[in-house]
Amino acid sequence: MMKATHKGYGKKNLIAGYVKYVLQEGSEFEKTRLIRNLNIKLALQNKKLISL
Repeated sequence: MMKATHKGYGKKNLIAGYVKYVLQEGSEFEKTRLIRNLNIKLALQNKKLISL
């Protein structure tokens, strides 16, 4: 997580880094909370997660 919070990151990159970190390293609870709090609609298409 320290790499994602480095001062060289802009706000957008910091958020993207945090999301990536949680999805790769977080618990199932953390992943679920993150996805539920995103303000976008998601769907599965050809076994890939896409935003609508």
